Amino acid sequence: MTIVPIFVSVILSVAAAQPQQPTPTVTGAPYSADQVQEYTRALENGKSTTSTNVIGHFFRDSQGRTRTESALKSAPTWRIEILDPLAGVAYVLDEKNKVAHRTRTQATSPGRNAPPQMTIEYLGTQVIEGVLVEGTRMSRTVPPRDGRPSTFTIETWDSVELKLNMLTKSSNGYTSKLVNLRRADPDPALFRPPADYTVVDQ
Repeated sequence: MTIVPIFVSVILSVAAAQPQQPTPTVTGAPYSADQVQEYTRALENGKSTTSTNVIGHFFRDSQGRTRTESALKSAPTWRIEILDPLAGVAYVLDEKNKVAHRTRTQATSPGRNAPPQMTIEYLGTQVIEGVLVEGTRMSRTVPPRDGRPSTFTIETWDSVELKLNMLTKSSNGYTSKLVNLRRADPDPALFRPPADYTVVDQ
C-alpha cells in the first residue's frame, strides 16, 4: 500500500503534474497504523510552534486488501476507501447516506518514481516503530524568493519488508509519520462495506 497522506498535496507539489499510479498490491505483510501530521512554524521571536493532528488510519491484511481512512481538510469528516485486489473492486464509503460506491480495479506491482528534476541522496537505515527503514532525501532548487534561490527537500523513510512509508519530512515544516503500528491481521469486516450499506456500481 502506498501511503498518500493529506499533506502530500503540500510537500509533493513538485510532482503534482505526474499521473496518479494505481495502488500496489502487497501480500503477506498485514498491519494497521495511525497517521500523524506535524507542522512546525517559526515565530517572530525566534522560537517555533508545532501543531499535531491525526489525519489517517491505515489497514492491510495478509491478502493485500487495504482500508484507508483520511481526514478531509474541507470538513470534519473522513474519506474511507477499501481496495480488494482479490475481487478486483474498490469502494468509497458514504457514511452519511450509507452508500458504498464500487468500481473495478486492476492490481499492480509495487513501484515508486521520484519527481522529475530532483536530486536523490541515500540516508542509510534506522528503526521506526520496531521496523527497519531506509531513508532517501530528494531535493531541488525552487524559483528564487527575494532574489535568492532556495532548496526544497523531501526526506522519506520506508520499510522494505512492509512496502510502507513510515516517515516523511519536508523542508516547509510538515512531517507525516505512522504510529501505533500493529503487525497482526486487522478485523476482516474492515475490508467490506457494512451490511446496512447500499452498493452502487460506478
